[in-house]
Amino acid sequence: MTRYFFDVHDGFHVVDHVGQEMPDIAAAKETAMRRAIAYVAEPKMLRADGGTLVVVIRTDADSVTATLRLAFSIADGGKALPSGQR
Repeated sequence: MTRYFFDVHDGFHVVDHVGQEMPDIAAAKETAMRRAIAYVAEPKMLRADGGTLVVVIRTDADSVTATLRLAFSIADGGKALPSGQR
């Protein structure tokens, strides 16, 4: 099994020094998605105006295997969508 590390960037840089052993990159990508979902599910973790969350998956200090980017924004006002597009 390979040890994958999951660094998080959201305006701050949090480096994963421990990592987690996983059978393959597909499992590592799923773990990155779950971490991103858990992060954005907590409103206190989000900036009031939105932003970008990046989870970098790597196998060692210099080897980036994949990158997950989640962008979100919160806008006040605007027009409502037509009923067929809600």
